[in-house]
Amino acid sequence: MNCVWGGWSSWGSCSRSCGGGTKTRSRGHSTVASCGGAACSGPSTQSTSCNSQCCPVNCAWGGWSSWDRCSQTCGGGSQSKSRSASVTAKCGGNSCVGPSSSTQKCNTQSCPVNCQWSSWGSYGSCSATCGGGVHTRNRGVAVEAAHGGSSCTGQGTSSGSCNTQCCPVNCVWSTWSEYGVCSVSCGGGSEVRTRTILTEAACGGTKCTGSNRDSATCNSKTCPINCVWSQWSDWGSCNATCGGGVKIRRRTIAVQARFGGSECSGEAQDIM
Repeated sequence: MNCVWGGWSSWGSCSRSCGGGTKTRSRGHSTVASCGGAACSGPSTQSTSCNSQCCPVNCAWGGWSSWDRCSQTCGGGSQSKSRSASVTAKCGGNSCVGPSSSTQKCNTQSCPVNCQWSSWGSYGSCSATCGGGVHTRNRGVAVEAAHGGSSCTGQGTSSGSCNTQCCPVNCVWSTWSEYGVCSVSCGGGSEVRTRTILTEAACGGTKCTGSNRDSATCNSKTCPINCVWSQWSDWGSCNATCGGGVKIRRRTIAVQARFGGSECSGEAQDIM
C-alpha cells in the first residue's frame, strides 16, 4: 500500500510582529506505506514570510556639541550648542522631542577699562638760550583704569629740546693709539696708529687738521733665504753591462742659503 499525505495544518503564528518574520505549517501521513508500497514524497513542513511591514523606529537625539565661542569677551555675550538626531523616526515611530539648539549668556563680567591720559599741556620756558636747553609739559589721567584694565604707562611729565641753535664748538682729536702689528716680519713693513675725532667742529668752530692715520717703517732687517735644491737629473747609464753595476743621478743647489736661512740637507748625488 502506498503512503498518502494528510491535509496541511493551519499556519502557525508569525515569528515577528514586524520587520519580516516566518510562519510554518505541517502535515502527517494519513496512510503509511506498507507491503512494498511507495513512500510519501515532499516535505512534511512548509515556511512562508509574514509581517513584512517595517517596525516603528523612534527618533533618538545624539549628544550635545560643545558650547560655541562666546560672542563677546566681556560685558555679556551669548554662545550656542546644538545636537542632531542620531536615529531618524520611521515607519510610524515617534519624532524627537525638544530643541536642536540651545543658547546661554556668557562672559557677563564687566569689560576692563584701560587708563587714558589727557592731552599734553603746552611747553614751559626753555632752560637755556642757546646750545640746546630743555622745556617740559604735563598731562593728567583722563580715565582711570577699572575692572582689571591696564594702568597708564609712561610719565605725566615730558621734556623736549629747545633753543637748539649751537654755540661754536672746536674740533678735538683723541690721543694717538699704540702702533699696531707690523705688516711683515722682515724685509721692511709698516705699522699703523690711529686717532679719532672726539668732538666734531660745529657752529663755525675750528675744524681738525691732519690725518686720523699715521704709519711708520718696521722690521726692516733682511728676510732669511733658505737653501733650495734643483730637480734631480735623469739617471745615468749603468757602469757595467753584467755582473751588477750602478747608475747615478745628480742635483745642484738652485738657491744658496743667505741671511741666516736653512742650509740644504741631503746629498747632491744619488746611486742606484
